[in-house]
Amino acid sequence: MFEKSLQDLVKGLRAIKGDATGYIAKCIAEIRDELKSRDILIKTQALQKLCYVSARRGLTWALRC
Repeated sequence: MFEKSLQDLVKGLRAIKGDATGYIAKCIAEIRDELKSRDILIKTQALQKLCYVSARRGLTWALRC
């Protein structure tokens, strides 16, 4: 199973010109799946990405996706 790293998420956001809502919604869905994993390293990476997204956009709108 391949997971996007925090660097991949940041590069993806920077590459998008304009509204990144769809991309972030897709990333949030992937993060939710990763948080359900039994692997602690995958969960750690998912939390790093969630913290980045929440700091960038605020967590309230991200949870609505």
